[in-house]
Formats: sequence, structure tokens, C-alpha cells
Amino acid sequence: MKNPVIPQILTQGVPLKQAVQMAEQEDETIRQHFFTQSNLYQRDSHALDFDQCVFDHCTWQNSLLQRVHFRHAVFTHCDFSNMEFDNCSFMFVEMRDCKLTGATFNDCVFQDWLIKDTLANLSNYHSCKIKQAQIKETILKDSSWQLCTLQQVLWDQCEMSGIEFFQTSLKGQDFSTCQIEGLTVSDSAYELHGLTVNSLQAADLSRYLQLLIKK
Repeated sequence: MKNPVIPQILTQGVPLKQAVQMAEQEDETIRQHFFTQSNLYQRDSHALDFDQCVFDHCTWQNSLLQRVHFRHAVFTHCDFSNMEFDNCSFMFVEMRDCKLTGATFNDCVFQDWLIKDTLANLSNYHSCKIKQAQIKETILKDSSWQLCTLQQVLWDQCEMSGIEFFQTSLKGQDFSTCQIEGLTVSDSAYELHGLTVNSLQAADLSRYLQLLIKK
């Protein structure tokens, strides 16, 4: 996984709302900005590009983002609760100590994506493509993953009880360090084929077949 490339000198002092309004009016990329303590509530945005930006203690809630693309971006202590992301992309992006409770991602692409120490319970992922990602020490309780593609994803010490995977193959995934009590899949349970779990998890999922059990 490749890390975001952020220059040492960034434009500061411009509120996120103002930067978004200017970019929408002028159809320009928001590039090399440092946003802090910026809040956007109930504001829909379309066709935006962020490149080499840092977001610190920003709040963007109860809004819709369509075709918004983040490239080489870092989010720390940001709140995206109840956001809806449609056809967005996150490439070379880090999210640390953020909040994604109730957020919905439709047809989104995540590549070279790190998410750590983040609250993402009740989040929803539909038809998303996730490649070369690390999901660490994050709460994903009661989240839902449907029709997603997972490639080279590391799951490390996540709280995933009540998580749902429907028509999302878990082949090659390793949940052995995570909590997955109450994990739900489709009736055929094909999603679990090739999933690696530990012995306790295997006992909990004993009704399913074709599991690779890590001892």
C-alpha cells in the first residue's frame, strides 16, 4: 500500500465551505490545502476533486457527495456521520480517529486506503471496490457490505460484530484478529469460502463449510 504524498507547505486559513463554493463555480481542483475546524452541514456537492489536502477536526454531515474524488488526502478527527457518497473515490487516503457512523458509500473506489481508530458502525458499502487497503482498530459493528470487491485488504483488530456481507466474496480475507460475532451472509454462505478465521471464530461459524482455520 502506498502512502499519501502531502507537501510540507499547504494553503491554510481558507474555510472548507468557501473552497468548495469556489471550486464548484470555477470547476477547479482543490489542491494543497490544510482545512481545520471547518464544518459543512446538509450541503450537497457534485463533481469535486481534492488533491494533496489535509482535513483536521472537520465535520461534513447529513449531506450527499456525488463524483467527489479525494487523492493524496489525510483525514484526522473528522466527522462524516450520515453522509452519502455516490461514485466517489479515495486514492492514497488516510483516515485516523474519524467518525463514519451511518455513512453510505455507493459505487465508490478505495485504493491505497488506510482507516484506523475510526468509528464506522452502521456504515453501508454498496458496489464498492476496495484494493490495497488497511482497516485497523476500527469499529464496524452492524455495518453492511453488498456487492463489493475486496482485494489485498488487511483487517487488524477491528470490532465487526453484527457485520453483514452479501454477494461480497471474502476469499483471501483474514478476520482472525477481529471480533466477528453475529456475522451474517447470504443463505448459501458462499461469501465465506476461503475466509481465514481463528479457532474460536471457526466454532462460531461451524455451520459454514470451506473455511480456512488458522490455529
